[in-house]
Amino acid sequence: MTDVMKRLANLPEGQRARFLAQLRAQVEGVASRGPGPRGDTGPAPLSYAQESLWFLDKLAPGTAVYNVPVFQRLRGEVNVGALRAALAGVVARHEALRTAIVDRDDGAVQLIADSVPVELPVIEVPGDDLEARLRAAEDLMDKEAATPIELSGMPLWRGYLLRLDPGDYYLVFNVHHIVFDGWSQAIFESELTALYASAVTGAEPRLAELTVQYPDYSAWQREWLAGRLDELGNYWRDQLKGMTTLEFPTDRPRPASVTFNGAQATAKMSEQAKNRVRELARQEGVTPYTVYVAAFFALLQRYCGADDIVIGAPNANRQYPSVEPVIGFFISMMVLRADLSGDPAFRELIQRLKPRMVDSISHADLPFGKLVDAVSPPRDPSRLPVFQTTFVLNASGTPGGLPGVTVSYRRPRGAGARMEMSWIVAERDGEDVTLAVEYNTDLFDAATMDGHLRHYRELLINLCARPDEPAGQAQLLTPDERAWLLAVGSGPARAVRETTAAGQFEARARELPGQAALATAGQTLTF
Repeated sequence: MTDVMKRLANLPEGQRARFLAQLRAQVEGVASRGPGPRGDTGPAPLSYAQESLWFLDKLAPGTAVYNVPVFQRLRGEVNVGALRAALAGVVARHEALRTAIVDRDDGAVQLIADSVPVELPVIEVPGDDLEARLRAAEDLMDKEAATPIELSGMPLWRGYLLRLDPGDYYLVFNVHHIVFDGWSQAIFESELTALYASAVTGAEPRLAELTVQYPDYSAWQREWLAGRLDELGNYWRDQLKGMTTLEFPTDRPRPASVTFNGAQATAKMSEQAKNRVRELARQEGVTPYTVYVAAFFALLQRYCGADDIVIGAPNANRQYPSVEPVIGFFISMMVLRADLSGDPAFRELIQRLKPRMVDSISHADLPFGKLVDAVSPPRDPSRLPVFQTTFVLNASGTPGGLPGVTVSYRRPRGAGARMEMSWIVAERDGEDVTLAVEYNTDLFDAATMDGHLRHYRELLINLCARPDEPAGQAQLLTPDERAWLLAVGSGPARAVRETTAAGQFEARARELPGQAALATAGQTLTF
C-alpha cells in the first residue's frame, strides 16, 4: 500500500486526479457512467461551472474579466487561407465554439449551432515603421481583451489577424471563459497547428474523433452529481471548519464591495531555479506544483503573520479520457489549506501539504458554488467567499509552430482581475520560468506587486537551497534590499524622547495648533 501511495504522489496532478476518479467510479460501480453522448440535439443544461459564471454575468453585466484572449505573433510564410480553414476546422470539431448561453423561463441553457461562419478578417495595422505598428497592435490587442463578449451571442469568441508587415501578423483569438479554459487553449493551439499543416500540405490531419462534446459532459455532470452533493459538501464543511480570512496588507482601504479592476506584473526566474524545484520535488515524492505552492504559503505567512492559510487552486476536472481532447469550461477551483504552525522546515511543510493535496483533488468534484453553500462563510460584500488568492502552475512543452512560421506569444495587459491576487508560474521546456500576478488595482500598486514577485523568487530559491531549515527564517529580501536596509540602519543614533505616543501628540499640538491633523470625507480637524 505504501508503494502505491508513493507512485500516486509522483503522478502529475491531472493524472492523479483522473486515477482517483476512475478508482472511485469503479468502487462505486459507475465506471460505465462516464460522460457519453447525451442523445439529444436540443439545448443542453449549463454545467455547474457555467452556471456560476452566468450568475456572475447577471450581477455585473458587460465585464471583460472572464475573457480568455490568445495573442500569437506569426512570422514567416503565413498562408492566411490555410489559417482560416484551420480555424474553421477547429470550430467545426467543438460544439463549445458554436455555443450561445440563452436565458429561458426555467433558467439558462446552452444553444448549439450546427455551424458558424469563420471569416478571420485581416486588419492592416497603421504606422510609419514597424515599431509604431507594433505599439498600435498592442493597443488594439489590449482594447480587444477589455471588450466584453455577450453570452447570448453566437459564437462566444472573436478572431482576426493584425497585419504588421508581409509575413508578420498577430493572430487574435478572444473567447469567453464560459466555453474555454487553460487546457482548452492547449487543445486549440494543437489542433490549429495540425489543421493548418494539413491545409498547406494537403495531407490528412491526424486528429482523433471526439466521442463526446462539452454539452454532453454538462448534462452528465448534473445527473452524476445529483446523489453526491451532500457527501462532498459534508467533506468540505469538515475540512474548512474554523478557517479565518486571510488579512493580506493592501496599499489602499478595501472598497465596500468587490471590484474586478486589474493589471498584471511579471518577472523571470532562471532555468537553474526551475531545476532546483524539480529536484526537490523528486526527493520528496511530490509534483513541482507542491513545491511552488509550499513556497507561496511561506510567503503569505511572512506577509500576513498567519499560520492557518486558505487559498484557491485549479483542478483540471478532466478525470475521464473521453473529455481530455474536448474544448470547454471544465476547470474548477478547489481549496488548499496549509498548517504552518511551529515554524516547520520547508521539507516538513511540503510533507504536510502532500496528503492535503491528494485529499483535495479526490474531493474536487464539488462545484465551487455548492462548496460555498456547504461551508457558509460569513458574508462580506468586500471579499470573495472562502478565498481571495489563487496559485496556478502552467507547465507545457516546447512552443508549437506552424509550418514555415515562427510562433511567439504576447500576454495581454490586465483587462481585469478575477481575484484580489492570482499568482501564475509558467514553465516551458528550455525556457526561463515566468512569474506573474494578476492583481486588483483598487487594492494594490504596481510597485508593490513587483516587490512581491521579487520576494517570492528570492524565497523560493533559498527554500530549495536549504529545505531543512525553518521556512519562516529563509531570506526573502534581495541583496539590494538588504544593502539598503543595512545602510539605513547604520546612521548616527538619535535620542528618543521618553514619553508616550499620546504625549508626543500633545507636544505636536502645542507646536502647531492650527495645522491639519486629520482629513476625511471633506472635513479637516486641526491639532
